[in-house]
Amino acid sequence: MISRVVRTGFAAAALIAGAACLSAFSPAPARADNVPDVLPSHAELDIPAIAEKESGWSWAAVGQMVMDFYNIPPLYGAENWQCSLADYLTGVQACEAPKGMSAEQASLKLIQGYPAFAHKFFGEDPVVMRYQQHKVLSPIDAIHEIRFERPFIAVVQPPKMTDTDKGGNAVVLVVGYQGGPDDLKLIVNDPRTYSVGADPYVDAGAEKIDVNGQYTIGYNDFVQQMKWTGTIDWIKPQ
Repeated sequence: MISRVVRTGFAAAALIAGAACLSAFSPAPARADNVPDVLPSHAELDIPAIAEKESGWSWAAVGQMVMDFYNIPPLYGAENWQCSLADYLTGVQACEAPKGMSAEQASLKLIQGYPAFAHKFFGEDPVVMRYQQHKVLSPIDAIHEIRFERPFIAVVQPPKMTDTDKGGNAVVLVVGYQGGPDDLKLIVNDPRTYSVGADPYVDAGAEKIDVNGQYTIGYNDFVQQMKWTGTIDWIKPQ
């Protein structure tokens, strides 16, 4: 990660100007990867699992993981990554979640606009992030995303595990895979914290491989038990 001096006094006007350019970027054209004939049985991107700062902030943690992977700078320094993303979305320097926006919508707006805004904020050439949107990726398409070093965002709705669990959609980041199209396991970074005995991944037969929320889970279990319904993929700077 490129180190940068933390700036203070962030102008709300600059945030609003950045948010105004969200619609200026378009999804990537149809995929045109050159797919190799032989696929390795394991591939994983160097993206550590990161927990959400606040309950319901899966979009912020996933956004942090994606931006950090592509060396997009945080506005307030590495210790306040998720606040940087929240303030970008709201246009207010308050470290508050955007109102009336789902985790998927918030994630999409970050992909669409934050990279260009952040680089411009630090006086650098803007970088536009390309992306596509799909429902559930097929096993081979999921493998191809990782093979071409592109993490992808999955929209999920795991079952409620406790009485205090509010449920609803959240986003996770898929960062690797094991196996092949017929026996695929996905390596998933889930920002939420689950208590012992109330972890939907464990109930679905997944293996927790990092205390911060990284799991290996069977493709079918991820679709059926985690209720994977949407995807933001082909994420990469143009």
